[in-house]
Amino acid sequence: MRRWYALALLLLGSASAAYAKVDNFMLLDHLGQAQELHYYSDADAVVLMVQGNGCPVVRNALPDLADVRERHAGNNVVFLMINSNLQDDRESVRAEAAEWNIDLPIMIDETQLVGESLGLTRTAEALVIDPAGSGKSPGGSSRKTSAAPCGGTGCSAPPAAPRPASTR
Repeated sequence: MRRWYALALLLLGSASAAYAKVDNFMLLDHLGQAQELHYYSDADAVVLMVQGNGCPVVRNALPDLADVRERHAGNNVVFLMINSNLQDDRESVRAEAAEWNIDLPIMIDETQLVGESLGLTRTAEALVIDPAGSGKSPGGSSRKTSAAPCGGTGCSAPPAAPRPASTR
């Protein structure tokens, strides 16, 4: 539990956290593989970051996400992304993942029901979920970036940094 809380603090940059129940959900990712929260019930934490095609905030956050993943590589932490943008279909998300070397599963929330139930409103927003305790710690992007309203094309942010080599 301490590791989970420390991870939440690291990702969210805050000592306060509000917890709410997170119901199990299943979505297909950009490669067509099923991703279900229940599958990860033995993980210490599931980190879920909101992805949006073409969003410079997401693209600029990829190196930070890679750094967090690297620091927690030996821990039992699962990293996933979710895209709830109606204009982003599976093929376009797959192309974005390939172009930006995103090697995480990007779950496609075609109906926006999962994103809405999780209270997601911004691209690059992150949630740290305790899958065993069904608690979540809501948060925005790291202190280095600012989140943009979901919608990909609605992002108003500085141009994206050059493509990272990998999100690992």
